[in-house]
Amino acid sequence: MTTAHGRGGPSARGGAVDFGNAVSRVGFIAGLSTAIDLMDPALHLHHRWVAVLAGRIGQAMGLSDAEVRTLMLAGLLHDIGALSLTERLALMRFEEPSERSPGHAEHGEVGYQLLRGFGPLREVARAIRFHHVEWRPGRGHGERGVGVPAASHILHLADRLAVVLGPGTDLLQQASRVSRVIRLQRGEVFAPAPVDALLDVAARTGFWLETRDSVETDSWLDRWKDLPSEAVELGPLAELFCRLIDFRSRFTSTHTSGVAAMCKAIGDLCGLPGDRVEALEVAGHLHDLGKVSVPVEFLEKPGALTAPQYLRVQAHSYETYRILRASGVPEDIVAWASYHHERIDGRGYPFHLGGESLSLESRIVAVADVFTALTEDRPYRSGMDAAAVVRILRRMGGGALDADLTALVGAHAADLNAERAQAQGRAKIAYESFLGRIGPATC
Repeated sequence: MTTAHGRGGPSARGGAVDFGNAVSRVGFIAGLSTAIDLMDPALHLHHRWVAVLAGRIGQAMGLSDAEVRTLMLAGLLHDIGALSLTERLALMRFEEPSERSPGHAEHGEVGYQLLRGFGPLREVARAIRFHHVEWRPGRGHGERGVGVPAASHILHLADRLAVVLGPGTDLLQQASRVSRVIRLQRGEVFAPAPVDALLDVAARTGFWLETRDSVETDSWLDRWKDLPSEAVELGPLAELFCRLIDFRSRFTSTHTSGVAAMCKAIGDLCGLPGDRVEALEVAGHLHDLGKVSVPVEFLEKPGALTAPQYLRVQAHSYETYRILRASGVPEDIVAWASYHHERIDGRGYPFHLGGESLSLESRIVAVADVFTALTEDRPYRSGMDAAAVVRILRRMGGGALDADLTALVGAHAADLNAERAQAQGRAKIAYESFLGRIGPATC
């Protein structure tokens, strides 16, 4: 087998890949949050507006730079625990307190459980957990026996503001009305200190206009990117976000872990250097990052997708490309992760590359993705055994997939399948532990 294809793209050079590059949490997560809000036009840029509003309120309160940055990260991820489009849309209402559903609190707990184990986002997770807790006697400072951070109350106010000032509204007219409502709810629904800070800066008309100006919002987020000392390594961040993607549905709960393990194993079989194999594993963890833009209802649909739904699903690989490219991820890993639906014959998506444009590593991710997906249960079919998977891979070789790689995988199918199953078994334990922590009410 030819192990060094040398076929186009940066990865064809065969040099070392600095896969451990530190990346800015704000930059990476800002891209992710934009993709999340692509689920529906009603969600357009909601997370970014919450992040900027929370950051500006925190700054007006005199918080430290680190505290403001935590607020902005929490704003960018605050609804990460709302796993379905139905739940996300239900949260986009600035209703009276008596009309709020229990789901408001539940998705905060889910978000907390998803993020709490990752040290650089631990304070962010705490803020997200209680971002729908109202400022009421006996509740404002604590919930379920746990202290509620001040950041949660700031996030609560910013979230409700962003909901009512969303796309399609007369911004200044709404801002005036909402300011009056918030002033009336000060000390009851909203914590006094954030309200006072907001009303002070909101007296300036430019505050509202800047908040919904996309150029100004991007500029604000860019100014608050992590300091070099606060940046995080890509590998652990990739593992965290693979769980954020996979845990949205039981049908995908272990998929990315399986693909990453297959990428590593196939890379070893191809004789790639150790650093490139590790980078390839990172690409496997990141390949479906763009699926945050796909409603979970599509992923769990038992029948055929409609044409618009199918196009939305197809767009996920482009969203992976866009998020990673804007986040300072090494260009090799961007390509390997993003091209997993490209085909050798050029009939794939989103770029229709094919042939010489696809590096060996991109081809490996594509084969690993197909192999893993075929072994898994889906709403419309049961998972296949290794022999059936190999037969399909061989038929796809030379057209959709690299023929040399499909032959290699076929020759080592038993060992590769065992490594995949082991990795997915560990991921299944993690997923079941996650379900146990959030409880049946939130599943």
